[in-house]
Amino acid sequence: MKHNKYLNFQEKTEYTLIQEKLREYSLGSLLFAFLDADWSRWEREAADLKERCHIPNIDDSAYLDTNDSGKNYMIAANYFHKLFHELGTLHPFFPQVIWEMLEDTVSKKFPDQYELVITIMLELFMYSIQDETVSARMQVFEEMQTKDVTLVEATNEFLSDFLYFCGEMEQYKQNLLACCAFALDRETKQNPIERYYAMQKEGFTPLLQMQKAAPLPLVEQRILQKGTLSDTEENSTLVAHAFYTAMDIRTLIFAEFQYMCANNYSIAKCQHCGQYFLPHSKASIYCDRLADESSGKTCKEAASAIKYLRSVSTDQAKQLYNQYRNNYQMRVRRNPETFPYSDYAAWMDSAHALLKEVKKGTLSIEEFDKRIALPKTKEIRERLEDESN
Repeated sequence: MKHNKYLNFQEKTEYTLIQEKLREYSLGSLLFAFLDADWSRWEREAADLKERCHIPNIDDSAYLDTNDSGKNYMIAANYFHKLFHELGTLHPFFPQVIWEMLEDTVSKKFPDQYELVITIMLELFMYSIQDETVSARMQVFEEMQTKDVTLVEATNEFLSDFLYFCGEMEQYKQNLLACCAFALDRETKQNPIERYYAMQKEGFTPLLQMQKAAPLPLVEQRILQKGTLSDTEENSTLVAHAFYTAMDIRTLIFAEFQYMCANNYSIAKCQHCGQYFLPHSKASIYCDRLADESSGKTCKEAASAIKYLRSVSTDQAKQLYNQYRNNYQMRVRRNPETFPYSDYAAWMDSAHALLKEVKKGTLSIEEFDKRIALPKTKEIRERLEDESN
């Protein structure tokens, strides 16, 4: 069943409250995580899963069998317990949303058999069947000769719900990207609050579609221990804080978007990964996302390393260019008939263009050397003789 999610903003800090556990993030974490999420890929994978796993004619005499990898709930569970982990690396709200969908699907479709089916599905979908604890619990259900008809039906239903959900999220993401580009991107000339006002006044279509997709957030007072947020109360151990609250995650994403616009927090696209982030200053051009899992480097660190390697390659390329240029000049001075100045000028133009590619990182030093290498004198003379004949 769906549960309220809580979000609070304090200047450049975002706070989430999940099951009374408060977590602190930098502002925009929920919004950026949503934009980073590959909803279109998950939608394609959900469509493929539904095609492979949907069972129209269910055998109501079959029993639960976790050793049968062909069961639709086993195929789906194998996919989803990995997906939960992937979602959890983005933002804690995301796996919570899928968990709620799972509960809601079962409780809505099978209220009388809710406890047994939801227990089995949560065990299968959220954790690996290879886990000893999960395996032991599944064995209990199997020894009870549990019919799996409701589990098969619930899996059918959940896959349809998940496919629809991913489609809705992808549509919301595209509208949010359009609104971010219009109002928050620091490349715009006006302040975010001015751009947001213009969107409201002009009836910007993506903004209207976002507002239509999810209800407005509610505001609820939550009592927390003093010191957990930026507190102003001096003579109390408990402090009340106002949280935005909603069951639909899009509502809280929109609340964060509005907050950033209203407080003029511009965002920028990382020049390494191309994703939006909240820059610390006007000079910030790289984000702190993990760019390379093997090395553990962030975009900022990876870009710095690439920049260094490019500078080294550029220096090497310049040395090669100077070496070849000096050799070519000598040839032109000594044998102008064999090596006309026009050919030398064309070679320099080409070499300069290739040097720029090395500097940009689109051409390796080895390929540069190969492409600017001078032709052999013998080959040139043979070509001239052939042309004269």
